[in-house]
Amino acid sequence: MSSTTTETNLSVLLNKPFPYEAYGVNFEGQAYVGIQWVVDRLNEVVGPLNWKHDFFDVTENLDDNSVEVLGRLSIWDEIKQTWMERTNYGNDTMTILKGETAPTAQDRMDCKKSAVSDSLKKCAAWFGVASDVFKTGVIDTIKPKKSDGSDNPLYQKLVDAHAVVNRFGTHKHGITILPESYRSHYKEKNWQGIFQSDIQALFSRSSGSSGGTAPAGKSSSQPSILPQETAGEGAGESGAARSGSNRSGNSSRGRSNNGSNKPEPIRMKVLDAPKFNQDGTSTFKAKLENNSVVIVFAGKELGEQVKRISPDAVINTSGWIKDQKVTLAVRGGKIEVEAA
Repeated sequence: MSSTTTETNLSVLLNKPFPYEAYGVNFEGQAYVGIQWVVDRLNEVVGPLNWKHDFFDVTENLDDNSVEVLGRLSIWDEIKQTWMERTNYGNDTMTILKGETAPTAQDRMDCKKSAVSDSLKKCAAWFGVASDVFKTGVIDTIKPKKSDGSDNPLYQKLVDAHAVVNRFGTHKHGITILPESYRSHYKEKNWQGIFQSDIQALFSRSSGSSGGTAPAGKSSSQPSILPQETAGEGAGESGAARSGSNRSGNSSRGRSNNGSNKPEPIRMKVLDAPKFNQDGTSTFKAKLENNSVVIVFAGKELGEQVKRISPDAVINTSGWIKDQKVTLAVRGGKIEVEAA
């Protein structure tokens, strides 16, 4: 067996579906796999003595209460008798207790540990572990609230129809919707989960038709049947790096009169150089016109435009603002840099 074949098989084994309880939805509505499940998968596939994770360049920024860590995951290649390595950043934002203006010493330490875990998960994804959560449209989420803060009826329907949602504690911020390609594996393992066809079944029963009606303009022939209105924030727009951390901040999201999620025009000043992720997406800090500092996420479709911006540049674009985060619109999205 060639080393290339071995590495391919390793990636497949590392990315095999996890039990439903391994998947969670973070505060931003993005799917993730818990760190212990990532560690267990590495132990199971490569062995606990055949991998290691080192971290360095720990940056603690008390201006925005964030921590950034550069980590390196190494896996022993028995055939080549060498370590295979992947390096990636991890980050998190400190929790500040209600009524306080600064994080406690424990909050700062917890944030560092979370950033290290985030680095490990991202490095592991480069080898294949839970890499599906980083791919746009593979694993969807449904949040309990719509963008306007009202209850999401689809979320409650799923809670009522599937006891598996209540059995595990990882779906407080949303319900994970698995792709149909996972179903055979789940059947083989006798696992329970919620799949995209389960969403279609709910709408079929609601419509009283055997064929059902694809929601929110989605065609039943499309791979993802989640309506944009009920999917997790940014679903179908981006593949942001997922983590299990919660973020705090004020929520603001523009909506059109017909109830759809419509991007709003945004003017901001870029505060640092963009950082590109493994899937071509990118992030950077910026200051909005109300002087609030946000983390900006740009989909891979905007990569070439993001490369043209630099710190202190003032840009005009469009997207959604929520919880001190800006997600740029990729469908027809433009980033225009104002002349100095």
